Amino acid sequence: MTHDLHDYIEQLGTKMDAEYRRIRKSASQDPGTAGDEGEENWAELLRDWLPPAYQVVTKGQLLSSDGSLSPQIDVLVLKPSYPRALHHRKKYLVAGVAAAFECKLTLKRDHIIKSVQTAARVKRMARPSDGTPYRELSVQPVFGILAHSGGWKRSDDVEATIETIDEILNYADVAHVKHPREMLDLLCISNLATWVTSKQPLSDPADQIDLRVRSKLDPKGSPATSYMCHFGEKGFGDAISTFKPVGVFISELLVKLAWEDSALRNIAGYFLDVEFSTAASGKVRYWPRSIYSPQLRRKLKLSSLNQNIGWGEWDSSLE
Repeated sequence: MTHDLHDYIEQLGTKMDAEYRRIRKSASQDPGTAGDEGEENWAELLRDWLPPAYQVVTKGQLLSSDGSLSPQIDVLVLKPSYPRALHHRKKYLVAGVAAAFECKLTLKRDHIIKSVQTAARVKRMARPSDGTPYRELSVQPVFGILAHSGGWKRSDDVEATIETIDEILNYADVAHVKHPREMLDLLCISNLATWVTSKQPLSDPADQIDLRVRSKLDPKGSPATSYMCHFGEKGFGDAISTFKPVGVFISELLVKLAWEDSALRNIAGYFLDVEFSTAASGKVRYWPRSIYSPQLRRKLKLSSLNQNIGWGEWDSSLE
């Protein structure tokens, strides 16, 4: 049985597809305007699906406390606490930005690589925290890539297309991300799939089936990260009938925002319960324990992590 939310998201996906077809008609003649229209599609989606206290703005730079500036970002989501007097200034205080997104009409390889670089740069502008696995593995703003479609030939072999994007994303991650908190958080291609970061404070080496990889891991557990792809392909159970990439994107964005805004946790949990995807897969990247502060390294053990997943800062999996 489908839920009304599934119907609403189905209508949203249909709208995004229609907008893509409309904008593409004149994209070659006026690519600048086409890009602006694509950005506005995503800004409108965020305004409609996030609480009104989160103001959505377009085209701005992030300003760090030391005065450095990020590259121009297409769409930014301001925290409810952001000073009203500064809402329309185009240099946005990084501490007051909840999320930032690069928007592409048709996503290409170089877009992914550049956006991963920008995500790492933006995350380094924010002030990191310490003391718990969540605080040391994550930092706001949430950063993502939003695209109407991909620049890869469409075929019946969706898994091959997914694998290509996985390879690009993981290549860019290894090349430009020096700490788990610098990772890209979300990548949504509205007519294909959504990728979501997942972080394990410690991964049990016994769970690694590749004996060669297992032999290189810390026997007491290694930090691990991955970009989990939700694409609703066959074999994914009920997700094949209810799956929409934008549904996964909205759900997971709410979850990531709810880590810092507890008022969002009930609605984020509701979206997860409705289920726009029931399974995902992704390549694991292992990290040395040295990514943690000395004080956390002393306290962090596999046995100290909560197996029940919620918004606990000591949970065994963080999304």
